[in-house]
Amino acid sequence: MKVEVKNLVKKFNSVIAVNNISFIIEKNKTLGLLGPNGCGKTTSIGMVLGLITPTNGKIFINEIE
Repeated sequence: MKVEVKNLVKKFNSVIAVNNISFIIEKNKTLGLLGPNGCGKTTSIGMVLGLITPTNGKIFINEIE
C-alpha cells in the first residue's frame, strides 16, 4: 500500500488550516506529524481518511485518486 499527498490545502473561510503539504507513506513505513496546537495535523489526517474535503491538492491511495 502507498499513500501519496500532493500540495494539500484546506481553507475554512479566510483561515488556512493546511498550507501546501506533500508526503508519501509506503508500506511498512511510518510518518509522524509534529507541530503545535492548531497547525493542521488533525485536519490533514481527516483529509487523507476522506472525512474532510480538501480545498486544493490531491490524495492518492495505491496510485488511485
